This record gives sequence, structure tokens and C-alpha cells, in this order.
Amino acid sequence: MKNWKINSNNCIHHRCFNRSTIVGTHGKRICIAYTRRRDRVFSIKLNAHAIHLFQEKRSVDDERCSSTSCRNFRCVAATGGVTRRTVRRQRQFLDNGGYDRDAATSSSVCPERNGRYPLGNQCDKYLQCENGVPAEKLCPDGLFFNSKSSIFSYPCQYPPEVDCEGRTQLQPPQSTSDCPRQFGYFRLGDETKCGQFLNCVNGIGYKFDCPEGLAFNELTFRCDWPDQVDTCDAEAFLGFRCPPEENPLEGHKLHPNSMDCQKFYLCVSGRPRLYNCGTGLGFNELIGACDIRENVTSCYSRTPDNFVRLG
Repeated sequence: MKNWKINSNNCIHHRCFNRSTIVGTHGKRICIAYTRRRDRVFSIKLNAHAIHLFQEKRSVDDERCSSTSCRNFRCVAATGGVTRRTVRRQRQFLDNGGYDRDAATSSSVCPERNGRYPLGNQCDKYLQCENGVPAEKLCPDGLFFNSKSSIFSYPCQYPPEVDCEGRTQLQPPQSTSDCPRQFGYFRLGDETKCGQFLNCVNGIGYKFDCPEGLAFNELTFRCDWPDQVDTCDAEAFLGFRCPPEENPLEGHKLHPNSMDCQKFYLCVSGRPRLYNCGTGLGFNELIGACDIRENVTSCYSRTPDNFVRLG
């Protein structure tokens, strides 16, 4: 910052400055903290046009500095005033633990000597700093930068594993004949066929099925109950519609599956969900619950895994 310069004098002949009473200055001499941590912060803040201020020419105990305590400070001569806006930015910097998010997101300035940081409003772009040298990096198409990832792990991950923290922009898609993007999870089928999705890796799509009765949720990138998925018609997908005469006060009611007596439907707020009693069991309409297969009289063909309802 051109209005500031390091004074060759040390602080032995001046009072220590208490940062708790920061005020504006006009050409007055002030001290900058000079411990190992503070020195690095001081250099960064000069480049970012903000000064690490310690003013009010008094120590915490209102005593003059000793030659020992003042070794951790440098004197700085100011040719211009320090505005209150600069002071506010500096206090925000201290509150953030020494990480200036504005500096990192507005320009390629390393907040720390080594690390990886979000860059701008783009979720798949980040700043990588090595020995204080910044380098802008772009994740592979479809992967997001995870600012919480370990420095020892790859920072670009699938969307379900990343919180973009309000960063909404992405690079233009690099679609292929299989995939909308090079990497990611994508829904297959329409609103009546919601149980499949595509896992794209390097532009090659691999088809997966959700567990029976579940639909792929594009918002969470996970398999979910179909009534919880906006793009899925639960009734058409499951082939069952809950009776309209159900009384919500009576609780959830169970209904048999007309094609397989091992399965049944549970209606939740008038929307169906498919359940399976499991191997060796069937849904007993008489008791409204799963029962041993010998008690399920409506099933006649028995296999190790399922039953077929009488026609």
C-alpha cells in the first residue's frame, strides 16, 4: 500500500498499542504486530490494501513497552489517514481467524502460504497456494470443490459430498452421448419410471437401479421414497393409488400388493410406499401385518424368495 512504509526504527522508544481501542490516524506513527504469525498476516494485508492495526499508544496494562516486549513489534510511518472502513475490515479479518475471504474470492491472493480456498462464486473452481504462490484450479466437469477436504485428499468430489456454501456458478458442461456432464449422478426415465439413475465417470455412463420401491432424488442425489421426489409420480411408478376414503386420524393403513403377496403398500398422507415382508413371509390381510407363509392363505406358489397371489 503506497501510503505506508516500514520505519527502520524499532518500538523500544514508543508505547505498545492496544488493538482493543482502534481509532483513525492522520500521519501518526503506529505499530504493527511482528510475531511469526502476525508478520505473515501483515504482508498479506499490505497486498490486499488493508493494514493490521494496533493503535492507542498504550500497552494493555497502560505501561511503556520494555525492550523485551517490543521485539515483537515494528514501527510504521503513515503518510495518510486510516479510515474507519479499513479498521472494520481489519476487525473482520481478526474475527475470521486470519483468513480474508474477500481477498481470496476477488483476486488470486493467497490467504495463507499453503492451502486450498474457494474462488469467487464458482463451486467447481478453487485457489491452490503452494509456498505462497497462487494457482487457480478447475475441478473436472461435474465435480465440486470441497473446502472442508483434507489437504492430503483430492479436493474435487461428487455433489452429494460437497456443501457449496452459496456458490452457485459452474463451468459449462462437457456432455457426451451418455452423460450431461463428465462426472455426476443423473436421473434416467420419466416420472413413471423413477427407479434408475446414471453414474457418469469421464463421460461414460453406468446405469444403476435404486432398491425396489425407491426413486432417484435429483436434489439429494440419493434413492428416496417416491412421494418425496418432485419429479416422480409415486402412484404411476408403484402401480397403486391409496384409497381416498382413508381417515388420517386412524393412522397409516397397510394394503396388499395385487401381484406379489410378500409385498404391501403403506399410505403416508395419501401417497403410497412399497414394502417387502422379507424371505419366508407374506402380508396377511386378516391381521394387517407380515406373517409366516403358512398363515398367508392367499399365496399358493412358494419359492425361496417370493409368493404369487392367487388370480
